[in-house]
Amino acid sequence: MLQLIIEPAGRRPRALVNVDETAFVGTCVASLVERLEYPTVNTGGRPVTYQLRVAESGKTLPNTLRFGQIRIASGTRLVLEMEGANDATIPAAAHGGSWARPELAIGKRRWSRRSLLAAGVCIAVFGLGSGISTAFAQRSLFKHASDGARPVPSGTPPDSPKTLRGATARLTFSAHQQTVRTVSWSSTGTMLASGADDAQLLVWSPDGTLQQRIPHPAPVQSLAWSPESQRLVSGSANQVTFLSALNGEILARSARHTAAITSVQWTANNQMQVVSGAEDKRAVVWETTQYQPQAVFTGHDAPILAVSWGSDGQTVASASQGGVVRIWNAETTREVHGFYQDAPSPMRACAFTSTGSMLAVGGNDGVIRIWNGFICQQQTMGNGGLMCRDVPARLHISDKAIRSVAWSPDGRYLASGSDDGSFSIWTLAQQHPLFSITVQPGVAVHSIAWATDGNQLATASGNSVILWLLT
Repeated sequence: MLQLIIEPAGRRPRALVNVDETAFVGTCVASLVERLEYPTVNTGGRPVTYQLRVAESGKTLPNTLRFGQIRIASGTRLVLEMEGANDATIPAAAHGGSWARPELAIGKRRWSRRSLLAAGVCIAVFGLGSGISTAFAQRSLFKHASDGARPVPSGTPPDSPKTLRGATARLTFSAHQQTVRTVSWSSTGTMLASGADDAQLLVWSPDGTLQQRIPHPAPVQSLAWSPESQRLVSGSANQVTFLSALNGEILARSARHTAAITSVQWTANNQMQVVSGAEDKRAVVWETTQYQPQAVFTGHDAPILAVSWGSDGQTVASASQGGVVRIWNAETTREVHGFYQDAPSPMRACAFTSTGSMLAVGGNDGVIRIWNGFICQQQTMGNGGLMCRDVPARLHISDKAIRSVAWSPDGRYLASGSDDGSFSIWTLAQQHPLFSITVQPGVAVHSIAWATDGNQLATASGNSVILWLLT
């Protein structure tokens, strides 16, 4: 157990914190930020990231490493600060009365906030490299086990975010005639779109009312909403189609790919670009004014099964049938760092969190792997070029393939859908799901999507889409 001195930026007092050497740095960053009530968004509404810096040397601690890996000594003074900022960047409002709340009641004993920090074991999300998005932060607080007994939960402070416990099916949408492959909520939360093997893209409201039925030339494998919720992009056979969600009008259609499209994603950043991935081993970046291709990524030697935009709107992750995941720049198509390959199994799903750099990848082996997608700590030359050797966090629930992964809007939770017919909700504070629900036994959950309010989920399996109310 390490004893560290945390010096919060601004006018807050120091905190003495006991940290297990096996804890991730990012874990403690997340816990401290929440405890100190730092702002989680800037004045522009974008997520704020934080880091720990050694006071004497100025060295920043990588959030992706454990304290034991850094070999930091007890008694080290660490500064908690915004990423790339100095003390002056912490808003004055963050140092107000909310920090001065004197005590929290935990069981029969009253703890000051400083004591609570000192007694807490940091158990939270895996780190986000150069910073951590506090919106995603999860942590558990434990009583100090001075007698050597196993620590027991000490309770949840009243200001902690609600933890999801389960889900209740509230609506089943059954307008498709064949297997539903993809479902997505609009950013307004007022519409959904689904695509299926019946070659239909359906636009409908959360009460199940069908708004648009848009025929396609082949099964609809993937779709995505535009940021303003007025347009859709779909992948059907080798065609990328841009269309109006309001009246079903086809805005543009291209057969730039030479094999079946497996995944399309729309980003709200920069030029609101779209990326499509296909079995032709290529990913195409599209501009969405004239709907023309801007760049083509050809780094894969196996079919691409999934693509995802990073939160910066510039970085793309593409996962392949060969088990390789590549991270590349959408403008230059140059790889940001070495590729990931933790197993030879096909990687069928991938998703960046919108609040940071965490990348979740779901494989045929039933394992979800989580990396810091923006940064690689260890790289070596491999058979396929430069390879990132960073060890991912692994979440394993069954031996059936993971078909879909999706982060909650605030980044706190990860949802996954599996070939075993179930979906699971995870918080990365623990290696097992908060809960799992079987939708249809043995019928794959091909797609899973969060509503923008984070209170509902949509799952696609069989011929139906089910909307779930999270509790």
